[in-house]
Amino acid sequence: MLKNKSVFLISPEEWNFVFVSKHHYAIELAARGNKVYFVNPPQKRVPEDISIKPVEGIPNLYVVDYSAKLRGLRFFPSFVIRWADRQFLKAVEKKAGVRFDVIWNFENSRFFDLGFAGKDVRKIYFQVDEDQNFHPAKAAQTADIALAINSQILDIISPHNAKSFLIPHSFQGRLSEQAKKAMVGDYVYKKTEGPLNVLYVGNLEHRHINIDLFEKVVKENRHVEFQLVGPYHPDKALFQRLNQYDNVHFKGKVPYSEIPSLLDKADALILVYDRGFTQSSHKILEYLASGKVIISTYMSEYDNKDSLINICRSEDEYLETFKKVLLNIETYNDTVHMRRRIQFAMEHTYANQLDKLERLIEHSLER
Repeated sequence: MLKNKSVFLISPEEWNFVFVSKHHYAIELAARGNKVYFVNPPQKRVPEDISIKPVEGIPNLYVVDYSAKLRGLRFFPSFVIRWADRQFLKAVEKKAGVRFDVIWNFENSRFFDLGFAGKDVRKIYFQVDEDQNFHPAKAAQTADIALAINSQILDIISPHNAKSFLIPHSFQGRLSEQAKKAMVGDYVYKKTEGPLNVLYVGNLEHRHINIDLFEKVVKENRHVEFQLVGPYHPDKALFQRLNQYDNVHFKGKVPYSEIPSLLDKADALILVYDRGFTQSSHKILEYLASGKVIISTYMSEYDNKDSLINICRSEDEYLETFKKVLLNIETYNDTVHMRRRIQFAMEHTYANQLDKLERLIEHSLER
């Protein structure tokens, strides 16, 4: 069971990045009484060889920073990689004063040969990013159990581990006050008098954002205010092309705790990706939890869930759907639709997914 354990959690994104699945699983694991050590990507300079700091406001959760001693380690012979990773694990254990029970790896460019952890440690490999394609086969092969966020990734890792399972995207489980009221019928959406607010939340440097389509939507809907929340670079194409429009507002990165209130203030929520990103997005469940209507490019995970999300299979359909939804915004955000979206999100929380994983471990590994 994943309770009261010491967990060595390896993330390709830093703790201070936009919160995604790695961060939420770390928080949920810590809430179950586990001591979770969130291992950041290597830093250029760390005052000590290894730095371990508690996360403020989250008991049992610690962030591990370190400087890589061997550059390009993944290109070394396998026995060298295992030796180096084992030495690092022991160093963290010594500094933290723990013995790790679980290695939970979200990436495959480092610590991908999980054999470094030894036989007595539970080894979990969970691939949630399609572009993590360095050593997925080795990571899956050396794990006790391998998990995939979607069917495309599952097809990649399952040939290398018979105990491979699908664990879809999840929601952190905390509703805003507005969403709570919507669930019991105490909130009724009303269209605002002024321009409608359309919100995009996420990494604005994501390489699969469809910038051409994004600009068309903005250009054809100048009466709509677009709020873009997330990290961006002013020299990149997305900012250069969209910042010229008066109805586009780049908000930058905001604390995760502020996201629910931003979703509450929005009239509609959007996802705008190209054909290279069509499986799923962790943002959809967060969007659904607000209850607000969603307009999205194609996502196969929601292909048969038209009552939850407005999936568009072409750019023309996206532009047409966007205008139709905003023209009938009170219908799309009525009480029935909002409650259905929120309920779906609450059925797919990280807590529920961890319960599912515990059952998988019990049935497939502990017999």
